[in-house]
Amino acid sequence: GYLAVVWTDFVQLMILLAGFVVIVIVAIPAAGGWDTIQATMEAAGKGGNLTFYGIGAMGVMGVVSLIYTIFIPCFGTPTYRMRIYTSKDDKSANRALLRSSGLLLVFSMFPAIIGMAAFTIATNTGADGVVANPDYAFAYVATIVLGPVLGLFFMIAGLSATMSSGDSDAIAGVTILIQDIYPKVTGKELPDDKVGTWSRIGVVLMLTMAFCATLFAKDVMGYISNVIGSIIPGVSVAMILGVMWKRVTWQGGLASIFSGLIFGVLFLAVASFREAIVGAFTGPAIPASLVALAFAVVVSLCTHNEQLSEDERMRLVIEGRGKKA
Repeated sequence: GYLAVVWTDFVQLMILLAGFVVIVIVAIPAAGGWDTIQATMEAAGKGGNLTFYGIGAMGVMGVVSLIYTIFIPCFGTPTYRMRIYTSKDDKSANRALLRSSGLLLVFSMFPAIIGMAAFTIATNTGADGVVANPDYAFAYVATIVLGPVLGLFFMIAGLSATMSSGDSDAIAGVTILIQDIYPKVTGKELPDDKVGTWSRIGVVLMLTMAFCATLFAKDVMGYISNVIGSIIPGVSVAMILGVMWKRVTWQGGLASIFSGLIFGVLFLAVASFREAIVGAFTGPAIPASLVALAFAVVVSLCTHNEQLSEDERMRLVIEGRGKKA
């Protein structure tokens, strides 16, 4: 089942990449060429967007914070771990991760170019809605430049790719809920005849929580920087320490998760706290990670650490899921 998800993501990614390349090739001439795009951006006071990765607009700290916000969830999001676990071997997993990261680095330039082309076209045609809301840029260029048929084809491919990635997260979340959390809380395994029912309930709960999280963001970048950056770091720090620091304890892991979560909730809910963090770090990911790291280290040093080999750890995980090693 998970192999089908991976192949579906791959096919949709190829379609999405092809669409972005075509849009870039067509959008730049449609905007009047790169010189026109540069002139329009500078006239609008957005010349900083033309610098390498927008460092002239966001500043060094802003770029570092954004990159870190995108990087750190790779450790905390269970989808990535499930893909690693299902790989053929360690070499295949490492090679795939390196190639995908390189592809992401190159691909990240295309949305920026499309956005600037969309801004130029919208400015010159009086499409104020697109100028005011960057989230409309891709749809605007896809339909205006490529035409309704081809444009909608690539939009649907992009949407389906996003939804397909979302179902990977849902699969991972429900698996953890049923296989790990439920047995720990209740002390018993979930009966097989109830797995389907509780899986559906878990999916609904996760989708509801995800929807509520989107209410704290006004656009896509705000969601990535503020919501993801404030919630995920605690889990990511716990994962990193679990792999790299043998002295860490399970209490320290929980301290990392909950301290990071509390920090994130305060950032999202308390305006004065959010303004202070944004003023110092431009985003919550870095300070949330530092807070989670501090709590994890202190609590781990104050609690007993039972030294176990990797085989013993794996045996406990398997036994905790109700299966014989």
